[in-house]
Amino acid sequence: MAQETWPNGTTEESLFRSFYNFAGRNTIYAEHSFGGIPVLSIGTEKYMHYHDAKLWDEVWMSEAQFAWLEDRLAYWARRRRPVMVISHHPLPNTVSGTRNKLYLNDYLQADRLLGLLGRYRDVFLFTGHTHWDLELSDWYVQRVVPGTANLYGFHVINTGAIEVGWRDNGTGGEVSVGGTFNQGLQVEVDLRWVTIKARDFAKGQWIRQVRIPLSITQ
Repeated sequence: MAQETWPNGTTEESLFRSFYNFAGRNTIYAEHSFGGIPVLSIGTEKYMHYHDAKLWDEVWMSEAQFAWLEDRLAYWARRRRPVMVISHHPLPNTVSGTRNKLYLNDYLQADRLLGLLGRYRDVFLFTGHTHWDLELSDWYVQRVVPGTANLYGFHVINTGAIEVGWRDNGTGGEVSVGGTFNQGLQVEVDLRWVTIKARDFAKGQWIRQVRIPLSITQ
């Protein structure tokens, strides 16, 4: 990609057009259903380096995307359904790596998004980008957002990565885990529980799992 000289003649419009062609839709955000479970995909609507030379690929969400997300979360809460939210970039002070200076500012409107997700106890946010190891104890967290009146918080899960994994280097940066790295998740949803299992595909072994009770059955 030749990051030192980016964008190398590439236009912002062409990047989004490539994504829309690949995804088969004309918006960054979308809703899908897997076995009746709603899955909401969110993401940036600007490649920020084109708009501010001091920024890179931070996430910027439009008023339309926020309104859509607020509407869909409320809709599924009224129907007492758990909601899976998918984001490539992580929110600060959640899962592994997100207290590291490298990932504290991935979302330009982090507080607003946290305030929205934090209202709902049965929201599960899956984030990547960091490639931090699923062996770490904070691969899954329950994030309570002050001011949302939801004292249980919502659920945040690191999705792992393939090829290269990372951990904290002790000085605010990161260091490669090394070796063959290939991790991912399996998510199981039933009427009372969401079970999330972390898998090491290279070793063919389960790493850890968490079983989370749904409030809709309590």
